[in-house]
Amino acid sequence: MSERDFDVLWAFSTKKQTAYGTKLADVDLTLATPFKGPDAVVRTPTIETDAEQAGRGQEFQQSQEIERWDVRLARSFDMTSLVAAWVSAFGLGQVTTSQPDAGGNPTVYDHQCRFMTNTKELPVTSIVENPISGTTLKSLYRDMAIADFEMSGEINQRLQLAANLIGSGYREASTKTIPSVTAGSFLRMSGVTFQVGPTGSEVDVSSRIKGFTLGVNNNPMEDDGYFPGSGLYRGRLEYGQRREVELAFQLLVADAVERDHLEANDYLKAIITSVGAVISTTYKHTLTITVPRLAYRALPIGFEDGMALYSIEANVFHDSSSGYPLDITVRNNTAALLN
Repeated sequence: MSERDFDVLWAFSTKKQTAYGTKLADVDLTLATPFKGPDAVVRTPTIETDAEQAGRGQEFQQSQEIERWDVRLARSFDMTSLVAAWVSAFGLGQVTTSQPDAGGNPTVYDHQCRFMTNTKELPVTSIVENPISGTTLKSLYRDMAIADFEMSGEINQRLQLAANLIGSGYREASTKTIPSVTAGSFLRMSGVTFQVGPTGSEVDVSSRIKGFTLGVNNNPMEDDGYFPGSGLYRGRLEYGQRREVELAFQLLVADAVERDHLEANDYLKAIITSVGAVISTTYKHTLTITVPRLAYRALPIGFEDGMALYSIEANVFHDSSSGYPLDITVRNNTAALLN
């Protein structure tokens, strides 16, 4: 019997592994959330054959051996506050969780995510995936790290989130029961406020925004994870020599302000906020992206639906006064991340 992409199920966790190579227990894999597209885990071996070896008496291959394993997962979502927080925490590596009103609203949590500075090894987690409705192929994959991710928004759409994960290559059969889908609160472009301008004088340009894209790339050192003693699987995964942040957005042309910022090489600040449904009383599911220091590098003018449009590309810089190049803060009802 054939299976459909809608039958793919997975379970994941807010928890990180205590160490690379140490899987999470089934009891920790409590979350499940819908995703877009049929992408499933791709596990690939590096294989060596005897095709180039002489002295065998004939030219045809006779044997092969597996030298190492690799695991990749590309996953895309209609963004909820849960997956926004999960991807931001594991993708940036450092999270500070607080409660704005622990006494009056104990189910509301703020997760401030920034690039980690205390170690180069990316935080990793474990997942279980069942690509068919039976249990034959259900597998646990450990040491899953977020290599890169992208958040984006377009008019009249839910915000989108896409992430690429890399594992150690390790797989084992799983009997884990996939949990029911975890309730999530969607974040939409209609709930976005977009501010950009000199620090302290940011201008609300929400009525002119047509879309935005924020990209983060850890540029992990994939091959360095295999070393003497690691065997068939990666033994570590560290971020690369340079982590990168990219910001681009499309803005209806109203005046020459953006052009003047480019020509003056002005340093600006951007704050992108998306507000969703109520968590408790006045507290709502919220995503806040803060880029404290950027400068425009390209500002071509095009046309969409007959309207002039700036397609702005920005370089993102580390801000010495705030101490970070990017802050993603998510308010939701998830108690802990990277715990």
